[in-house]
Amino acid sequence: MDLNEPKIAEEPKDFVRAEFSKGAYIFTEGEPGDLAYVIQKGSVEIVKGLIDKTRLGTRSKGEVIGEMALFDDSARIATVIALEDTVVIGISREAFQGRLNAMDPPMRAIMENLVSRLAELSVRMVTSKTPDNWKKRS
Repeated sequence: MDLNEPKIAEEPKDFVRAEFSKGAYIFTEGEPGDLAYVIQKGSVEIVKGLIDKTRLGTRSKGEVIGEMALFDDSARIATVIALEDTVVIGISREAFQGRLNAMDPPMRAIMENLVSRLAELSVRMVTSKTPDNWKKRS
């Protein structure tokens, strides 16, 4: 065993590992969501619009996508596409809620309040079509 080799933590049993090829859709705007993902390898593009796509941003290793699915039953507000071969670790709403419920009640209340505010701001930004927050993808 090489002690200089990075150790890869084993995923908890309620997490799921998934691999996506370049160009694959990880999830699509409008579909129901019950998983959030941590990008373990690769990068993704977040777009709004199923035909005339507008790039909202990109995410890469260590970042989270689809996190709003952990908190409510709302449909996905954007589409996420792999920009390169990408590996993600997914956690379901049920597993996340179980961990959240195990938190200290005041901390859980603060977290839920922050997420609610973030969700409201995200929806406002995604549904607003101002030049300041949307850039056309070429």
